Amino acid sequence: MSTSQPTSAATQRSQSRTAPPFWERGRTAFRNLGIGAKLNIGFGILMLVLLLIVALIFSVGGQATALIDVTEDVRVPSALASAQALSNLLRMQAAIRGYLVLGDLQNIDDYNKARERFENNLAQLQELSAHWTNPEDVERLQALVAIFETWAPIPQQLFQLHDNPLENRPALRIEATQVRPLAAELLRHLEQLSASQETHPPSADNQALLSLMLDFRNSLQAMTTNLRAYAITGDLAFKFGYADNLVANSNTLGELERRLDRLQPEQVAIVTEIRRLRRELLSLSETVFAAAEGERNYEDLYLFTTQAAPQAEEMLTLLTRIADEQQRLIQRDLNVGKQRLWMMQVQTILGGLLSLVLGLVMINIFQRSISGPVQRLHAAAQRISVGDLDFRAPVESNDEIGRLAAAFNSMTHRLQETIDNLERLYRISQGVMSARDLSDLVAEVVEGGNIPVINRAVLNLFEFSDQGQVTGMTVIANWYSGRGTPPSPPGTRYLRADLELIDLLRSREPLFFNDLLQDPRTDPATHAVAERLHIRAMAVLPLWRQEQQIGVLLLEGDEPYEFSEQEIRPYASLLVQLSVAIENRRLLEQTQQRAVELDRAKKQAEAANQAKSDFLARMSHELRTPLNAILGYAHLLCQDESLTPFQRNAARSIRDSGDHLLTLISDILDLSRIEAQRLELYPTNFDLTSFLEGIVEIFRIRIQEKPEVTLVYSPSPGLPAQVHGDAKRLRQVLINLIENAIKFTERGRVIFRVEALTQQPAGRAAGEAEDTAPGTSPPVARLRFQVEDTGIGMSPQEMERIFRPFEQGDHPTLRAQGVGLGLAISQHLVHLMGGSLEVESQPGQGSTFTVTLELPTVGTTPEAAPGATRTGTREVSAPRVHREDGATQSAWRRLVTREQVAVMLDLAWKGELPTLSRYAQELAQADPRCRPLAERVQQMADAFDEEGLLALIESLNGG
Repeated sequence: MSTSQPTSAATQRSQSRTAPPFWERGRTAFRNLGIGAKLNIGFGILMLVLLLIVALIFSVGGQATALIDVTEDVRVPSALASAQALSNLLRMQAAIRGYLVLGDLQNIDDYNKARERFENNLAQLQELSAHWTNPEDVERLQALVAIFETWAPIPQQLFQLHDNPLENRPALRIEATQVRPLAAELLRHLEQLSASQETHPPSADNQALLSLMLDFRNSLQAMTTNLRAYAITGDLAFKFGYADNLVANSNTLGELERRLDRLQPEQVAIVTEIRRLRRELLSLSETVFAAAEGERNYEDLYLFTTQAAPQAEEMLTLLTRIADEQQRLIQRDLNVGKQRLWMMQVQTILGGLLSLVLGLVMINIFQRSISGPVQRLHAAAQRISVGDLDFRAPVESNDEIGRLAAAFNSMTHRLQETIDNLERLYRISQGVMSARDLSDLVAEVVEGGNIPVINRAVLNLFEFSDQGQVTGMTVIANWYSGRGTPPSPPGTRYLRADLELIDLLRSREPLFFNDLLQDPRTDPATHAVAERLHIRAMAVLPLWRQEQQIGVLLLEGDEPYEFSEQEIRPYASLLVQLSVAIENRRLLEQTQQRAVELDRAKKQAEAANQAKSDFLARMSHELRTPLNAILGYAHLLCQDESLTPFQRNAARSIRDSGDHLLTLISDILDLSRIEAQRLELYPTNFDLTSFLEGIVEIFRIRIQEKPEVTLVYSPSPGLPAQVHGDAKRLRQVLINLIENAIKFTERGRVIFRVEALTQQPAGRAAGEAEDTAPGTSPPVARLRFQVEDTGIGMSPQEMERIFRPFEQGDHPTLRAQGVGLGLAISQHLVHLMGGSLEVESQPGQGSTFTVTLELPTVGTTPEAAPGATRTGTREVSAPRVHREDGATQSAWRRLVTREQVAVMLDLAWKGELPTLSRYAQELAQADPRCRPLAERVQQMADAFDEEGLLALIESLNGG
């Protein structure tokens, strides 16, 4: 026993020395916790402290908020309503006083407004009084309401009394209702007494009595007048006047009474009645004086001073006490709120300090258990980020940071592998981008891989039918390492009907054949090809473009091989880029081939177009030369009177046919210029009136051939005198429209209207009139040329195609009268001049063609239009050739420009002699100095002297 006890005690002492204290055990247990548990414990303690602080702040803040709410919702509105009610009550008193003094109706309006606001204030105070805590203010408010109910009718009584003087002024009421009728009765008796006295014979005594009567009446009237004035104004002067007149009246009455014996009995009776009425009048006068001098002389003032003012003063006192009490309560609540807010600030500061201390403790703990390992992990990440992928992060614990460090090391290892793969892919991509052809492209892709068994590769593109089905595949490129069997050469074609493997090759994912000869998916045809080419291992990489597979890249080896996903990944990552590169190569080759073909076609088209233009120009000249001779002689034959009617009709038929053929040649040339975009305008100044009359004159003879058709020319009175434009082309358009209208009208009329719609300034056009002032712009005339007929009309289908070349209407008898070029050329000309050509038509009712143009006007008006069409017959002499001397040619050369000479030379070469003549006349119209030249051109054109015209115009061009 004795031995065992010391041993047990020693053991306990040894355990007490080796056992760590409880805080060390707690620290170890905390360090072994996960990061989530550590954060939960630390932030849980912090949240408990914060919740305690927030609860204390909320309690104090709630009390302060309650006081603020009471102050805001009850105290302040009550004080404000009391002050407003006090102000409105004062305004009501002021308005009442103002009306009683001045009688201005605005005071009544001010009173009503102030009363309405005062009643609203009382209603607001009554509503707020339910929340008042002091009963004294409630009692004051109740007393205030009761006084106001008594006081409220008084102002209306005051206003009514003030508006009714008789009710408001007792003295005035007595004077008006009693004194005035009694005075009228006295005056009536005095009139009777005077009238009776006037009937007596004239004598000194009678005249004296009559004078006394009149004095009595006058003094009585003066008395009543002063009495009325005093009752109205209260002025003592009127009272003194009344007393003076009373003395005079009493003296006069005494004198009259002493002479009663001289009066007639009826007059004595009248005097007696007058004496009685006078006594009553004097008694009433005393009553008036008493009323006017009493305190109730003005009833409204008496009522105001005795009732309205005292009650108002009492209400003012009550309102003042209510307002003062509410102000005192506001101040008290504000002081209490300040104290509680101060307490809340103190609690907030203490809670903040406690949270700060707790936060510092947690920072220290987390610094050692979390931040330190994280910083060391961050240092490891920095070393890895600068390229040290061989460094590994230290694993210090088994918590989340330790597991993160282990995962970080694993990620670094995989990153090293990924970078190696990316470098290899980059090298492959660079090779793909720099490949010269598809074979180089395949070589770059395959050589960048790392599968040693692959010794060749073949790029196959699918062939598709019209329905989009794969019919076969063709080898377009290959790669060969130089060892083993060579691959299939480019151009090798495999049909789907023969090689069933093609259906298997159509896949989204890569396919692997570890041994093609032993694979069950291999069909006999494929087996034969594999044996012939010694293909054992094969990887199939599909090539897709958007949603369509365009082919496959086959990686082949002579030995069986088991492919892995990691090995094939570098190739698979380049499939999209490879597909795009293949497609771009094919598109580039197709584009280059197409460019060569287009360039060849363009050159052929240009050569053909030039050949056509040369042919038309030469044929035009070759055709016009004999045609102009035919027309000339036909014209001379038509003028020969010795011909028989049959011969004259034949000559006319020759002339008409020649004109038609000449028109057809001109239209074809114009259409050729339009198609070649070589048709140009040559604007000049021309007289619009003469121009239009010349066009109408052309059709005067033609219209005679149709007696049932009338041509009506309707010009607007506001047309400008001269305009600037291409008269030749405009004439061509209008002649074509009018000619068509006459041709397609068998009966009725053809109306040619010309209107000036508007005139507006425009920019200076090329070839503008010389008389336009520098720096100014000529006005532009918006002209509308309209040709309306009552002919056969057109259907909507016809109107859609009449402006196409070589298109005509559907009328069977009129289709042979042209080739369908006129309207097409006219529309192009109108558009070239910046205008519009529109048509409206109804079958069987006729058609209306409208040309709208904007032409600059010219300020000067010409004397005449040299280019107007001449009428009547004209004798044509035999052709003569005129030769001008060098001085004349030099003078003419200075008058015309190179462009104008080019136009005339073009017309002369084409044989358009009438057009050339008109153009020369237009030049003379623009510049009178050109008139001799125009006349010479006219003479030579009439004589059909083409050679002379060519020589003359070429001399103008400098030889």
